[in-house]
Amino acid sequence: MESLPTRNAVQGTGEDSAGVFARLGMGLADWSQKWFPDAFVFALVGLIIVFVAGLFAGVGTRNLIKYFGDGFWGLIPFTMQMAMIIIGGFVVATSPPVHKLIKKLAKVPRTPGGAVAFVVFFSMMTSLLSWGLGLIFGGILVREVVRNVRGIDYRAIGAAAFLGNGSVWALGLSSSAALVMATPASIPSALLKISGVIPLSLTIYTWQSAATAIVLIISSVIVAYLSTPASSTKDAESFGVADGLEIKTLEERKTPAEWLEYAPALSIVVGILGLAYIAQVLAVKGPLAALDLNTYNLLFLMTGLLLHWRPRSFRASGE
Repeated sequence: MESLPTRNAVQGTGEDSAGVFARLGMGLADWSQKWFPDAFVFALVGLIIVFVAGLFAGVGTRNLIKYFGDGFWGLIPFTMQMAMIIIGGFVVATSPPVHKLIKKLAKVPRTPGGAVAFVVFFSMMTSLLSWGLGLIFGGILVREVVRNVRGIDYRAIGAAAFLGNGSVWALGLSSSAALVMATPASIPSALLKISGVIPLSLTIYTWQSAATAIVLIISSVIVAYLSTPASSTKDAESFGVADGLEIKTLEERKTPAEWLEYAPALSIVVGILGLAYIAQVLAVKGPLAALDLNTYNLLFLMTGLLLHWRPRSFRASGE
């Protein structure tokens, strides 16, 4: 019996839609790689555009410079909270239990298209929990997947790792806009007078938000699968990536002074205290109102501390 054509065979024909999607995806990737600068450049250009727009609006140069400086330091509480989301996501994703889970998941996909779609799915799902977690989880997952599946276009699977942060994260539990508006201390006083506090029950907890996330996840996985070539010379090795991200194992304790660094008791006590505080907040405010940037960040830090188990492991995760 003649076997059915494989995806690799049909992808090279113009009649197959997957081949069209793959060629379009690779064409866009080539164009972007050639013409798009680093993301930091966009931030600098955006700042200059706003400054020039202020000049055209009639705002004096001295005032614009003052607004720039005052705004920079005025955002410190918010930027600290955003940094804590990344740190919390990092310590959870790099903890030994989660890293073992990532290594097991990386063995599931068998083809380049399946691998990219697989990474897209988990990037988006973890980003719904925390965009900081999704950012690190997806990156580590990619490094492990490319070790098991050869010939994957590294640009495609690299983009897949960040797709959660480019799509559904704002619909998830770490949505910066939603959490800021639900945290009175994070809302600028001028804005607070206008909008007041907006609870999460009116933003990310609505059915419209959930429906949008589901549609985005399904469509993104399908597009990722169809737009990935069956093989590519732009693989991980061509970008100098040959190994997965190895999490450092703890060396043996060498001195008596290190005893407490290796004692799980400290992590357990502090972790339980942190989770107990969060439980108190939940009991007083309820699950819908209790989640804000501060409690959310504390939850991830305490979870990461418990997952690392030993203080030395928790500290070493940032090295």
